[in-house]
Amino acid sequence: MAERTGGGHWLDTGDGLVSVDPLITGDPDPHRDAWVTYLDHVDGCAECKRRLYGCPDGADLWKAYKAGRSQ
Repeated sequence: MAERTGGGHWLDTGDGLVSVDPLITGDPDPHRDAWVTYLDHVDGCAECKRRLYGCPDGADLWKAYKAGRSQ
């Protein structure tokens, strides 16, 4: 079974559940890495849990992720 990046996002297709989390390919992907870094930070940061973008580190990580999306 292939490894996936997410924590269990599923789509019910009528023929059973299908994971919609991206596959981990092992290839370097700065955009994916920025997303994972952001999620890891938000998950462990009390300030980010209270107010999104209230934490300077979380805001910087989000900006890095957004910058990678536009490339």
